[in-house]
Amino acid sequence: MAPRRMDTKPVIFCLKTLLLLYSFIFWYAVFLSLVFMTELIAGISGFIFRHEIKGTFLTTYSDAVMRYDGRDDRSLAVDGVQRRAESSSQKNSLFSAMRRFIGAVNNMDHTVLVPSLLRDVPLDLPQDGDMYSSYVLLKSIRNDIEWGVLQGDERRKDPAEDDLEKEFHFHLNGLHAVLSKLTCRADTLTSRYKEEVGCRK
Repeated sequence: MAPRRMDTKPVIFCLKTLLLLYSFIFWYAVFLSLVFMTELIAGISGFIFRHEIKGTFLTTYSDAVMRYDGRDDRSLAVDGVQRRAESSSQKNSLFSAMRRFIGAVNNMDHTVLVPSLLRDVPLDLPQDGDMYSSYVLLKSIRNDIEWGVLQGDERRKDPAEDDLEKEFHFHLNGLHAVLSKLTCRADTLTSRYKEEVGCRK
């Protein structure tokens, strides 16, 4: 009787499966190691160059805010950064109101190419005066916010110490309300100017 040969196909199949599984695990580990190394290098680079990155971002962001007109890519990026940075409680903050006001006045300033066209053109309400006086007022207030108010020799005396908190909240609410009205006025002036120029073309 001839010796019986052992069937090697199942053994070879099992070995090939193990080899394939080992290869898959090896290459997966290599991929994860590369991802980890890339993130580690990026983190270390970010830590080393954090001051330069922060300075570059702040310079670019400040420049984009100063040249804000609400239409170009940089202005849209500023809007996106501010939307992500503002929580619901921050939307009513004084800084947010000031940013919106300055953005609206910058938009108005970039839109109004010929301010003399605003003379004797009435704004919404008679007590608002003409569009030119509002234009000059809005630019003046924006400059006061950005560069500070020139103070005269006479200053008002400080209020009583116990009323400081109440007075602060009163003026803060008033300032917020005034900035909101001024922002609306700048937006109205900008749209009215566009209508006036559009009608004359």
